[in-house]
Amino acid sequence: MEILKRRTRGTLGIGSLLVTALLAACGGNDSGPTGPSGNCAPTPPTGTMTAQVNGAAFTANFSTQATIQNSTAMGPNIVQISGVGCVDGTATRVQQILITLGRLTPITVGTYRLDPAAQAQPAGSGYSGIGQFVSAPNLWYSNRSDETGPGVGSITFTTITANRLAGTFSLVLVSTPGNTSGNTGRVTVANGAFDIPTP
Repeated sequence: MEILKRRTRGTLGIGSLLVTALLAACGGNDSGPTGPSGNCAPTPPTGTMTAQVNGAAFTANFSTQATIQNSTAMGPNIVQISGVGCVDGTATRVQQILITLGRLTPITVGTYRLDPAAQAQPAGSGYSGIGQFVSAPNLWYSNRSDETGPGVGSITFTTITANRLAGTFSLVLVSTPGNTSGNTGRVTVANGAFDIPTP
């Protein structure tokens, strides 16, 4: 497998562990006189991601990340974007939006579904499209279903190059069974937009 481009904005990895690591890195144990950092990020990210999460403004003011991984013919091709934002502008609480697409052919400019019915469609494509929202320790996914029905979502890439990913997205995400009390309802992400370099 040939990895064409992989770039991390900030110092953290992808996925749910990112938020946990961020809390620890920012002094999340609140020990000592300094406690959690009052600043969101010493160095603001180069890329941008914004959205409305359940009606509240979300800005990836801690870190952004974009990954493009293309393989040889008929191997996995993966595109992923991530944005981590500090709630209320401080590093004491963070949230993350993470969207991952994969299929057997390269991801190109266009719109991709992120709901349960879209998975592995069309047959033989190897397609997987997942939207995730993290507000540690709670997780929500667009490709899950609950008693009220499936999650929904889509992402539109307007730019996919070796140096940049840009586009828009919207999500309705379903909570996981392990979420804490008060965090079991759906999360709606509207007016999502991103423009993240991948040099």
